[in-house]
Amino acid sequence: MTKVCLIFVFNFRYDQNLEKLRRVYERAFSHIRSLVPFYDGTATDAIAISESSYCFQGYFAQAFHQFYAPSFTHYAFVADDLVLNPKLNEKNLISSLGLDTSTSFIKGIHPITDGHDWFHIVPSLRAFAETPYIDSNNLLPSREEAGRLLARHGIVNTELSKITAQKLLGHSAPRRWVDRLWASLGLLDRTVPYPCAFGYSDFIVVPAAYIRQFCRLCGIFAAMNLFAEVAVPTALAFASERINTERDLDMKGVEVWDKQQVEAFGEEHGYEIHTLLSRFPKDRLYIHPVKLSKWHLTVVDQ
Repeated sequence: MTKVCLIFVFNFRYDQNLEKLRRVYERAFSHIRSLVPFYDGTATDAIAISESSYCFQGYFAQAFHQFYAPSFTHYAFVADDLVLNPKLNEKNLISSLGLDTSTSFIKGIHPITDGHDWFHIVPSLRAFAETPYIDSNNLLPSREEAGRLLARHGIVNTELSKITAQKLLGHSAPRRWVDRLWASLGLLDRTVPYPCAFGYSDFIVVPAAYIRQFCRLCGIFAAMNLFAEVAVPTALAFASERINTERDLDMKGVEVWDKQQVEAFGEEHGYEIHTLLSRFPKDRLYIHPVKLSKWHLTVVDQ
């Protein structure tokens, strides 16, 4: 029998959303925690964190001893502005994601060299190349072991020369620009300084068997100032024997990043959470973002 701890991850401090999240999810989940940066309020289910949301993996490391309990079988980390499909609950979440006690979940996970979101990947590569204030060589798996741990999930970092750096500098970039970029990152041989992954990390599930090691690795990566969507999937891949992604599911999550589309979505539902939940598409795992500070809960309990 599974026992899920549902943990909300706040990018910023929005105390008013704590009560809204409780009311939305308290009937579906018995055990709810919230990780709130720099919180000094009185809510007993809120855990204060001292960390930038750029490295929100640090939240998990800092809060581990406050949310961990031997009775939990899984820990589900959910962004505070991500709304799960209302048919999901503590009894069916794990089976709906096809998980067991040795399988984690993340939306998708890729080699960092695939070229997703280079704006964040460049400083992430530099974080691995330059870590003067933390002994990462002795804290993390060796390069060889890291490569093996990722490879078991089908994640293999290619040489950076194979992506030609065009995604960073543009398709017409002269070769000397490419060489200069690699040199600035300390990557003269065009190989990544350390094998790592990349993936959207606003909804993940970690079995109890992996949670301690996952949080430890997240803490190391936070100390390195590594971007969360490199740190979280890399830590998850290192800690987990198996990982399910949306490719294994019929339900898919949906992201709406365009500001006008986000506003249109809110207006379509009258900024009423109950209306959103009642119209929630059956094939959607979640919808993100839904900024609860702009939404109402006047009839959610009916």
